[in-house]
Amino acid sequence: MDNGAGVMNVRLKFGLMKLVALATEIYVVNTRKEYMMAFLKRSGIMLAHPADAKRVSNFPCIADDELTGKKIRTFFHQPKLNGERGKVEWFNTVPYVVSSYGNEFKFLELIQAELIMLNNAMGTNLRHDGEIYVHGWSRERIDSALRRTKNKNPDADLLEYHIFDTQHYDKPQYTRIHELGIIEHHIEKLGLKRIKVVDYGIATEENWLYLCQDYCENGYEGIILRNPFAMYEDKRVPGLLKFKPTEIDEYRIVGVNEAIAEDGTPKGMVGSYLVEAVDCSDGVQFNVGAGKLKHDKRREYWNRREESLGKMLRVKHEILKTVNQVPIACVAVEVLW
Repeated sequence: MDNGAGVMNVRLKFGLMKLVALATEIYVVNTRKEYMMAFLKRSGIMLAHPADAKRVSNFPCIADDELTGKKIRTFFHQPKLNGERGKVEWFNTVPYVVSSYGNEFKFLELIQAELIMLNNAMGTNLRHDGEIYVHGWSRERIDSALRRTKNKNPDADLLEYHIFDTQHYDKPQYTRIHELGIIEHHIEKLGLKRIKVVDYGIATEENWLYLCQDYCENGYEGIILRNPFAMYEDKRVPGLLKFKPTEIDEYRIVGVNEAIAEDGTPKGMVGSYLVEAVDCSDGVQFNVGAGKLKHDKRREYWNRREESLGKMLRVKHEILKTVNQVPIACVAVEVLW
């Protein structure tokens, strides 16, 4: 009897130990998950909501329509870059570009040197918000140049820092946009090459999707919309919206247009496609920009332009359409040979 009780006690103790071990393992796993979720959370920057008609309608009406005299919604717009988000932090007069996850980007000596020059010219340690980016580069190439921590990638010296906002928490967006103009003036005056200011302008509720299409045709990812009165906050805010085409469709190619440089020189690559819907009976045709394609692909497609006639072009576009059923913000993805 005593032996049986002893065996039972041993089994109970062993079972209790297993339960404690299992509970400890579950706790450790959950703790690690919570830690990783906290670690991977983006912080210290202002984040955008996806743009749609409802969110845009919440922007203020502040300008007068020239024809009707009524107030219309106007707001700032910028191209959406496909780079690596980074803010500038200053430590003992030395600037560091820090990721949205709090990690320092290494091997950006040229960008740091120009930030110091800009800082000395303006007489203040501006906390810039922007992206490490080179227009025309793929995201993979940018990431490859940034992600090394020991051996420097030769591309690192070619990277640029594009400023699209400043982290001034006590100033509305329209004041911060004015600051971008001042920064741009100093950049031009100093002849800086590795720091740029992202273009900006004024959009309306009626034309922002067409502006997005222009950006996409010029190789950008989409469009950013900014409420003029929005304050800078370290969270996702309704005063900052982002949009990029997402709907996939296919259209028949009926013409190919060559890309032309600003000085009028042909580039020897596809600039846009003239397409039509396969099931379209009213003969509606429209252009689809090829700016989102890589340059080598655009050159290949230009060399095969005759062969592409009659083939299908896969495109991305906004779900909304115009009254003529032509997709808005339409960009080429690939030719289906």
